[in-house]
Amino acid sequence: SKKDRADHIVRMAYLGKMFADHGILTICAFVSPDNEIREQAKVIIGKHRFIEVYIKASKASRMKRDTKGMYKKAKAGKIDNFTGFNAPYEIPKKPDILCNTDKETIRQSADTILTHIFNTL
Repeated sequence: SKKDRADHIVRMAYLGKMFADHGILTICAFVSPDNEIREQAKVIIGKHRFIEVYIKASKASRMKRDTKGMYKKAKAGKIDNFTGFNAPYEIPKKPDILCNTDKETIRQSADTILTHIFNTL
């Protein structure tokens, strides 16, 4: 559910904050489907050390890359509220980093992310 996703992201944000508070570079990757919960995570972690990365991919690409078969299950009606398929996903308003994976390689996306992170340390 939307609430379950939000609760999970809040828990992970507090965990990320705990590591960051102890000087550990922390990278958290999760599907955060709405702008409100992303803003809440940013406040918890701290705006000065939160970097929002938007990994953009078309639905066709996401379905093609689906190694766990989640889209197939959602399409068959076995998963309700699957983000990006039958549950909404709000595109980030102003992400710090945009990786358009339909147009760039995994290596290019990784380089973009790592360069941004290490240039802001």
